[in-house]
Amino acid sequence: MLHLVASLILVSSTLGDVDVSDLSRGASWIGRVKIKTVESLNSGSVPTTLVSAEIVEALKGSGAKGSRIDFQAPGGSRGQKRFMVLGVPSFRVDRDYILFLTKDPSSASAASPAELLGWSAFQVIEDSRGVHVIRAGDTTIVESQGAGYHLTHDRSFKDYDVFVAEVFRSLD
Repeated sequence: MLHLVASLILVSSTLGDVDVSDLSRGASWIGRVKIKTVESLNSGSVPTTLVSAEIVEALKGSGAKGSRIDFQAPGGSRGQKRFMVLGVPSFRVDRDYILFLTKDPSSASAASPAELLGWSAFQVIEDSRGVHVIRAGDTTIVESQGAGYHLTHDRSFKDYDVFVAEVFRSLD
């Protein structure tokens, strides 16, 4: 089963350790969002995913809390096959993420959509103490989940407030 999963994964040799300072300086828009819809687009040889989200907090760029943004991420589904790119999370509805986008979503269009910068999105979760933390890092873990296998985005955690402070320090 693992062989089948591995054959459906697109691997990039450009992924490495994520530097929040570099991402923060290079991104046109950074923010915390809650995912509302996830849709696979089947144009081209590899599917992409169109994600719609609601802004929880804009850290860089424009966007009022509660407004909707759309962006594209590599990977998606085509028929029964799921194409995944290591390092790109599988976005899930009603979950929160910190995004680093290539352009401000307010200036994006269908012809020129906002995309993840360096494929970087970090899930915001609550730990066992009820504290918000950022989930990001190791892209090589495969775990059994339900009827198949799932590549996790990571196994490392960082306090949300510390992560956001790193973003703001990088913008000074």
